[in-house]
Amino acid sequence: MNHNLSVTCPQCGKLNLVGNTRCSNCGAPLPTTKLKSRTPHRLSKRFLAIIITFSVIVATILVGVIIQHNQILSYATFLNAAPQRIELLDYHHRLVRQFYLIGDQRHFGVNGIHGTAASVSRLSPHDDYHNAPRVAYADNRTRGIFTIFTPSRIVLTYPSKKGRLTYSGTCHVVGNPQVRYFRWLNLSGGVTK
Repeated sequence: MNHNLSVTCPQCGKLNLVGNTRCSNCGAPLPTTKLKSRTPHRLSKRFLAIIITFSVIVATILVGVIIQHNQILSYATFLNAAPQRIELLDYHHRLVRQFYLIGDQRHFGVNGIHGTAASVSRLSPHDDYHNAPRVAYADNRTRGIFTIFTPSRIVLTYPSKKGRLTYSGTCHVVGNPQVRYFRWLNLSGGVTK
């Protein structure tokens, strides 16, 4: 007989089926019992809290990795899709010329990063710059040189450009010995990595 579905008589000790009110052997009243319901096992609150905490940590790490990856792709060089203001300065750090570059195409190579950018003299909030003239550029990180290939080639030499929004250094413009320095401002509000 299945002991889970039986009740022992307190008088004679015989096993009786659950649901019987009297013993089938001696007729003594049987104690009433409730069947244990077989409900699915519920997770404890502490275990559930641990699972939720772990999930939040994993999701946070995953989002952080995705953001970091996108920043590396977006800010791998000075140029990205946001406007970059370049100021060419004379020996006394006075403004000689100012223009903006808006990143277009970018390629990573053995000697650094090279690509093209739209070059404009002023920004317009309604312009998408698709028809603006393009210039080629090369960013050699190991040498700290950023070259803009215009008819008067512009060579910017920088000590470092990690983590700042404004960069400066020396500058050489072919055919314009007046220009000696440059200042570069990332107008996107991002940080170069």
